[in-house]
Amino acid sequence: MSIFYVHQGQTYNEERAGGYVWAPQLNKGGWKNAGYTRMTEIRKGDYILHSVNGKIMAISVAESDCYEANQPKELVAANTIVDWNDEGYRVDVYYYDFDNPVNITEHSEWLSEHHVDESAFDVNGKGRLQYMCNLADKHAAFILEIAIKKQKDSRVIRILKDALKNIKD
Repeated sequence: MSIFYVHQGQTYNEERAGGYVWAPQLNKGGWKNAGYTRMTEIRKGDYILHSVNGKIMAISVAESDCYEANQPKELVAANTIVDWNDEGYRVDVYYYDFDNPVNITEHSEWLSEHHVDESAFDVNGKGRLQYMCNLADKHAAFILEIAIKKQKDSRVIRILKDALKNIKD
């Protein structure tokens, strides 16, 4: 199993309510975008950490492989500044909401000191400016261990521990 990191921002509430993550196949300029194309790597059973404005709000488990799907109507109707193409990629997921979000900005120094080129964080320990990112195992383990300590819901803790076990195996 793999673990991914998604920067949802304006569409978190709609995607959360719908039980999915969705990205257009092409950016506004008509070009492929690494953060969108990364969606095609997600397989059923993979984990995704959901970040909104620097806070990890949830972990989800993919209930499907990525598949092509038009933009969900609730994203079209959402009052966002984003103007996407309709053709996109979708993964159906089950969200496990955190009792206590993890403020990732509090850990930017550690993430910077332990930088990994192909992970969700840049050399300054800040989140990359793209939608879906790979997450280096050592970054994932660090974040999951912090999240486990902050949660109270036993279901969420179990999923976090399962994700951590998969990374360490």
